Amino acid sequence: MIKSYLNLFVLTLLIASCDPCDDCDSILFEPTINLVFINQDSLDKIDVRRKEINSFITELDEELRIIDSILTHLNTRITDLNRRIEDGEDLEFEKMQAEDSVIRITSNRTTPQENKDAQEIILDTLNTTTATINSGLLFVDAIEIIETGGLLTFEDSATSFRVPLSTNASFFNYAVTIGDEINTFAVDYELFQEVDADRNVLIRARNIAAMITNEGNSFDSLVSCQENCLDGQATYTFYF
Repeated sequence: MIKSYLNLFVLTLLIASCDPCDDCDSILFEPTINLVFINQDSLDKIDVRRKEINSFITELDEELRIIDSILTHLNTRITDLNRRIEDGEDLEFEKMQAEDSVIRITSNRTTPQENKDAQEIILDTLNTTTATINSGLLFVDAIEIIETGGLLTFEDSATSFRVPLSTNASFFNYAVTIGDEINTFAVDYELFQEVDADRNVLIRARNIAAMITNEGNSFDSLVSCQENCLDGQATYTFYF
């Protein structure tokens, strides 16, 4: 009889130990996702301008190539004339003409070179701006959680923005204000519980899918998370 009670007691302890959360400390409630916003309209305009500048630089390069070819020919001729003058030929006038041509053409070369230098400075600026936009660095005025009316505001520009998901629903709509534009998107996800190393119960989200909606203005396109779409890890890039 004592052995039976002892076995029952051990079995009870084993069953109790199977519950991973009977001694959990607390429940943490904020699953989040990471958002990146790319101003594709600005990128498109910059790309058009960059192509125009590159085309102009190509034309200037060709003009400079022709000028440099002429100068090379004239300098070669002056070298030959000097040799022949040293040999006793009377070619001083021809040499003077060639040297005058070098001075005049070298002076004329200044304008296309200055134009090229100026265009390259503009191109460098556009390339820097493109890199900045592609990094996602911009100022987001606010992100509103439409279902709750919750409003996230930001003081500084950033390359990415972390927003919370609801622990009371599996679908949320958001409105993003950037300048004078308001664009909307929605997020669908599945909630689950997880216990961390400190015995805290975490409310987490998985299978997170973001989608562009048709409420008001909408983003042009979206690059979504493809796999392992867990909260705190998944990133969604919106183009507007």
